[in-house]
Amino acid sequence: MSAISSTDLLSDPPLSHCPDHISSPFGLFYTHASRVQKFFDSAREELRAYFGDYDYTIMQVPGAPRSGKYEIHAHFDLRGERRFFVDGRGSTPAEALLSVNQMRQFLRKLAILA
Repeated sequence: MSAISSTDLLSDPPLSHCPDHISSPFGLFYTHASRVQKFFDSAREELRAYFGDYDYTIMQVPGAPRSGKYEIHAHFDLRGERRFFVDGRGSTPAEALLSVNQMRQFLRKLAILA
């Protein structure tokens, strides 16, 4: 299946099933940061269509309090310079992913969350 256009993601109803090329970020017992990153990598085009021209990464923050142990960084280019902002934070990789603005809606659109 090819990448989904922004029009499809923004205005069409949720998909009936998740596209095969997208890796689910959720595991059976615990979602590891590597699984969230794999999701970001596999859904890169869909994320851009929905959220804009950002590349997402998950980072573990050494020395951070438990509530902010993981951060989701949204990277972008500004006048040729690579920058980022923290778009989500949580004590687990899954919590950080779901704290990203509109991520729950996006995951529902892709038939990953019910």
